[in-house]
Amino acid sequence: VGLPPSGSATLVNHTANSSIDLKSTAVRGFPWTGTVSADWDNFTQNWLDQLTGSPSAYADSLPTEFRDGAATGVVNLVTYPAPSVIIVSNDTLPYLWSGNPINTPILIKNGPGSLTRAGGEADFITTIELNAGSYAVSNLYDATLASVLTDTGAGLGTFVKQGPSLLT
Repeated sequence: VGLPPSGSATLVNHTANSSIDLKSTAVRGFPWTGTVSADWDNFTQNWLDQLTGSPSAYADSLPTEFRDGAATGVVNLVTYPAPSVIIVSNDTLPYLWSGNPINTPILIKNGPGSLTRAGGEADFITTIELNAGSYAVSNLYDATLASVLTDTGAGLGTFVKQGPSLLT
């Protein structure tokens, strides 16, 4: 059993059910704040470190989250981010991502708000879990949607292809 980087856990002996369980006590993650700028890069402190509660720069291989309350929903991908997961949980703040491609095993979209991926090259996302709201994609170049598109909710998510490029 592995933990994400900077995560911590303890083993718990449950004699009542004859098991030894792994209890996760801390997982470092990064909610987007956008308080410094709209840039998603590796040095601007546009994120909040959930373990320390302090502003932080982005780091690959850790969970990221985009939710209501950020200073901006406009996000310029300056780097080539590779988070372990991206969770977008927005009710009212629309998100617009543009720039370099994202490489992540899973993108989870919750909440009735919108997420738009504009311009640039196609992202490398293994699974898109579209539970609610909309996810609109408008690439500059033709792309193949190699992602598994799922919905674990009540069918409330909408996938939208925008722009003149082909999506197959």
